[in-house]
Amino acid sequence: MSSERARTVDIDVHRLAYGPVGGETAGTIKEETSIEDSEEVLNHFRYYIEDIVMKGDITKVTHGSYGSESEFKNKLEKARNTTDDEEFRTTLVGWAEDLNGKITGSASEGSLLAAQATLSGGNIPNAPLETLILLKLDTEDAVRLFQSEDGMDVIPQNRAYPSPSQIQKAAIYPGEEIPPHSKEGDIKIYQSSDSDYFVEFLQCSTLQQSSLEQARTALTKAEGLVKESVDREFDQSDFTEIISEAETGGELTPQSIGTALEKNSDGNIDQQEVVEKFKEDSRLQQLEIDADDLPKKTKLTVQRNGREITIKYPSSVSSSVEKIDGEDGEDDKIVIRGNITNEEYLEK
Repeated sequence: MSSERARTVDIDVHRLAYGPVGGETAGTIKEETSIEDSEEVLNHFRYYIEDIVMKGDITKVTHGSYGSESEFKNKLEKARNTTDDEEFRTTLVGWAEDLNGKITGSASEGSLLAAQATLSGGNIPNAPLETLILLKLDTEDAVRLFQSEDGMDVIPQNRAYPSPSQIQKAAIYPGEEIPPHSKEGDIKIYQSSDSDYFVEFLQCSTLQQSSLEQARTALTKAEGLVKESVDREFDQSDFTEIISEAETGGELTPQSIGTALEKNSDGNIDQQEVVEKFKEDSRLQQLEIDADDLPKKTKLTVQRNGREITIKYPSSVSSSVEKIDGEDGEDDKIVIRGNITNEEYLEK
């Protein structure tokens, strides 16, 4: 990673500590876990921190909250503000041991890192913002090919960390609303792939879905309400109306979905009833998704002769795509309406 890459956030790292987790190293915390290396090494870790800070709600980001008497939140707060290097290191050692106790046998070997940092510049609200960042980074053994002045060469790399854009699990406390992140919560959590152990380790009392997952849940709920209320299948006209209503108001909310369904059913679906149905679902009680964070693509899957055919297209052209369900054992059909401007047969 070149240190010349421009950052969008100013990051002043005060303390950084780590401990091995997972694999054969689990539980073997080294005596010295503080990182006191060159500015180049420290700068590399700043990119890890920036990546989690700048991840938007449409990515695999969740938002956790703690109760007023949460011991784990108290530990996060103390670690965020301590000026004692030994206290910070001891806290990290305890967290690494706790995480090891929750990791399953299939989890990759890696490290748990804790960084105490001040964020400023860019879109940071209430700057300077004192934060605590937790990173669970997987390591791998690899051989990299590189070009030097003398020609090509290879460098074996043992226990190499991933690039900052490929971090596996991370959390930042407090979970401030830093654009493009706009959800409320005590802590912001990112996982490249879902696993229970990292969330269990963070001990949140409540967990809110990412915007993408919430939008999918809301659309599934809308499908059920259409079927229940007017006895027909949810179709592209419903979806288009929901997206249009959200874009008009700037947000996808139970109210905007109810208005869209009421319009598209000629009043046969009541907007207020839709709102009440959404209130009954704990996953959708805080549904407020920025219109810019709504799904940009639609995916249709069709089975033909025992094989699945998947078609993806921009949600903005949904009105031009029609799915026709097959009757009496006939195949489903997908009709794309428009003028063909090019036809190309691609090479293998």
